[in-house]
Amino acid sequence: YDNEMWYGDETDARKMFGEQKVKKFHSCLKQFLLGKTNMVSNIHLPSLKHEPYDKYPQFIKFLCENPALKSFTLDSSYLNKNDGEVMALGLNAKDHFSKLQILNLSKNGLRKEGAHALAAALSVKGIELKHLDISGNRIGVSGAKAFAEMLVKNDSLRVLNLFSNIIDVDGARALKNALQVNTTLQELDIGLNRLREKGVMALAEGISLNPKSALRTLGLRFNFISDDGMLAFFSKAVFGAASPLHHIYIKG
Repeated sequence: YDNEMWYGDETDARKMFGEQKVKKFHSCLKQFLLGKTNMVSNIHLPSLKHEPYDKYPQFIKFLCENPALKSFTLDSSYLNKNDGEVMALGLNAKDHFSKLQILNLSKNGLRKEGAHALAAALSVKGIELKHLDISGNRIGVSGAKAFAEMLVKNDSLRVLNLFSNIIDVDGARALKNALQVNTTLQELDIGLNRLREKGVMALAEGISLNPKSALRTLGLRFNFISDDGMLAFFSKAVFGAASPLHHIYIKG
């Protein structure tokens, strides 16, 4: 590592030892990028949930106790459903809230269990996360429903990427209920999820029924939508909405 980069001043860094370096490192690190690696954890969650916070693993404390850490990337890192729960604790561990604003967990294997854990963590007041990328995690309909319930309560997220997650029509119907009431989400990517006309029309209904919607960008690529289906969507979500979309990404 570069002393000057991590600790501010090379001369001061050489004088530091032990806890001094740890505290300085915690206060300076702003971005953590570690994608495309094997990061499956060996943290045993059932026993951990009964432990006091001071007994939690350092990884979870690392996420919760770094006020300067704003961006964390673990894409393509072979994360599994257990790791989704670990990351959820890193966001909110017994009311110790992470200051993260950007979290990229794309192209992993979090599945519905990981989605449920993350959605639960993001449903609590005190979370500051603004951008979540959970694309390519096969969260399914159940995971989509968990995120829909979260969006009813959450007021911090501005960008949510659910691309390629097997959400299907029923997942879109669940998200419709969230879009009816959420007033803070600005961008949603739900491409490659087999929504078809019924799914996109459910989304359109949710958007059109929310006059205070902040949603301006919607990704709908690769969802098997016919020309007539897209025309109906535009009629409702763009021309017929009190707070219409500005950008729509469509292909395939």
